[in-house]
Amino acid sequence: MVRIRVRGGALQYVLAVSIVIAGLILSLLIQIHYLTFVQSEIFSQKQSDLLAESCFEISMSLNPEPYQREVDLSLLKLRDSDSMEFTTRPWGAYMAHTSIASFQGQRSILSALIGYSLKDRKIPSSLIHPSSNLRLNLVGETRIEGDIQVPQGKIFSGRIGNRRFTGDTICTCETEESNPILSNLPDYLLTYLDSMIYGAHELHYSGGASSLNGEWTDSTRLYWRSSILNDTIIGNIIIYHPDVIIIGPHAVLEDCLLLSKNIIFLEGFSGAVHGIFTDTCIVGADVSLNYPSSIIGYNKIERPHLSFEEGSHFEGVVVSYSSIASRSEIDVSIDKQSSILGLLYSNGSVDFKGVLEGSLQVNRFVSNLRGGIIENHLIDVSIAPFSISDFSGSSLYSDSTTTTTIAKWLD
Repeated sequence: MVRIRVRGGALQYVLAVSIVIAGLILSLLIQIHYLTFVQSEIFSQKQSDLLAESCFEISMSLNPEPYQREVDLSLLKLRDSDSMEFTTRPWGAYMAHTSIASFQGQRSILSALIGYSLKDRKIPSSLIHPSSNLRLNLVGETRIEGDIQVPQGKIFSGRIGNRRFTGDTICTCETEESNPILSNLPDYLLTYLDSMIYGAHELHYSGGASSLNGEWTDSTRLYWRSSILNDTIIGNIIIYHPDVIIIGPHAVLEDCLLLSKNIIFLEGFSGAVHGIFTDTCIVGADVSLNYPSSIIGYNKIERPHLSFEEGSHFEGVVVSYSSIASRSEIDVSIDKQSSILGLLYSNGSVDFKGVLEGSLQVNRFVSNLRGGIIENHLIDVSIAPFSISDFSGSSLYSDSTTTTTIAKWLD
């Protein structure tokens, strides 16, 4: 019986060793398969990515293959009912918000700014305030040639030339008053003015841009890039980065859309660009964004900030929009000796010290002076008409069931 136990134990030992050896052989085969096929595929993919990125970096001015990455549109903080899309119209930018409200059984749609085409005609300037209980003061060497429009039921109050005017109307004026005495300004500071669309129970938003030589379609190339300093990028291309895009003075951009939280144009850059940002956009000193350009600041959670530094020049559409109200923040800042040719819309606060040829619609003017911030005053600014062939843009109010766009460029 002892012999039987010894033989049984030996048999179990041999069987256990065989199982271990078989397991090692199986593990070795799995490793060989992984190294042969999977790692080869991963290496091939990495090599392909590196080659694509290298091609993108080196041959940007030629005709590079796009380095594709998925765009995280969650940075736009859109809700399920919101949309961020690209229009198919040639050249232009638009941002649309439509307020749908019901009152006494009547369903109305309010769209608060419409761009339209007046080819080969002089496009009148207009200054529009949508807010209620508004008092606007034109001070200093302020000059306005065009229309001051106030929707029905609103109040306009201010200086037209040397006259004092109050009333609900549309008035055409040319104003000029020299030697401002700031101590004579009214001592009141107005409370924050509610947005024109507050109170609506259903809101829809969209924004986008289109290109001259092509449309934003499935064939649009997408580049992931945080800075463009010396490259030439021409074509139906979207430049995307989740944090920031920096454009250098020697970059050459045409038919491009920039999409990022932050966009910075460094001093001296010149080109025609579309940009959509959510946090901050800085147009540096002596930067020229030529027609047709557009900058759209769009954020549902926080207020986007856009600044045009001294000596900058912009031709096209500027839109700044947010659902968040703030009295302490300036949404758009236009420095002295800066000029905008086209259309500017903001549903927030604008510090305007430059020259505008075109149309302007804001919720509130602010002037950041050494002694603090005063509200709803235009001091030493110029608003005038402009005349350029095939140049589109003006601002109107519309209340209908068919109008849905704001700051939209057409052929």
